[in-house]
Amino acid sequence: MLIAAYSIFLTNLLFGALVKGRIIDSRSFRVVHHLLYLIVVASLLAATLLAFMRGRQQAYATGAMAGLLLCMPLFRGRSRGHWIFALVCALLYTLLVIWSESASATPLP
Repeated sequence: MLIAAYSIFLTNLLFGALVKGRIIDSRSFRVVHHLLYLIVVASLLAATLLAFMRGRQQAYATGAMAGLLLCMPLFRGRSRGHWIFALVCALLYTLLVIWSESASATPLP
């Protein structure tokens, strides 16, 4: 579930980067970026719930990542802070996925 949420996040990040770089014009389909954002947050919250139900140690970190992403609307879409915050979230999310995957691959004693 976490990998699926991460994939959607990366898709949305790429979409935002293409808009920011003026490679695509999103005026006619701006709602796509917002819908992807909502799907990312919903899937991350589902991944958090699933991790809690399975008793995984990364559940708190996954919940914290969802909380960070919920702060994204605090930054105006075309502002510098919006894309900087998105890049910080991307870095932290990538680290979370790497840690989560390595923790799940390690057998418990």
